[in-house]
Amino acid sequence: MDKLKDITVAHITSAHTCEDVRIFHREARLLSAGSVREVILLAPDATDSTKDGVRFVRYGNGLPRTRKERIGTARDATAALEKLNTDIVHFHDPELLMSVPDYARRRGIPAIYDVHENYRSTLAENTGGLRGAIASKLYCLYERIKMRKISGIVTVTKQIAEKYEPYGKPVVLLRNFPDIERILDLVAEVGRVAEKNS
Repeated sequence: MDKLKDITVAHITSAHTCEDVRIFHREARLLSAGSVREVILLAPDATDSTKDGVRFVRYGNGLPRTRKERIGTARDATAALEKLNTDIVHFHDPELLMSVPDYARRRGIPAIYDVHENYRSTLAENTGGLRGAIASKLYCLYERIKMRKISGIVTVTKQIAEKYEPYGKPVVLLRNFPDIERILDLVAEVGRVAEKNS
């Protein structure tokens, strides 16, 4: 456990906000509470600052609006990582498979892939029909190639975890449960919340 105190962890996202509930509140903030030397969170909407022990680093030109723009952030993400001296990189979006595993392999550091949803199914559903089925199959093939450079996987459901177990990498299940404190705060302020139609 003492070895953890000497490491710096970079969380990086191309599509989520810097204060995303899962990335910032559940993972980065928790990790920064004395577990490691430093936690850095890189996001396109971040302002270079520190909050709750997490250092925010901005890269790119703001949050991308389209899938194509998200893909375009992959190079910017790696360029931002190159300026930091991290011991582990934990990335959160499938577009980052294009660059982050290669960066981590080159640096000789672990790359952790955080899978927030079943992208294989999402591709098939969003594209639809035969094109969707082909897109999903191609993504699976691409992902299989990239998994050789991944050190571990964190995901949200047992069903998704089972899809990644055949790759032979450690898979950790970290569910997206609601933040109980926020719910209790809302219950205590139910009148004010009702007035705001929230």
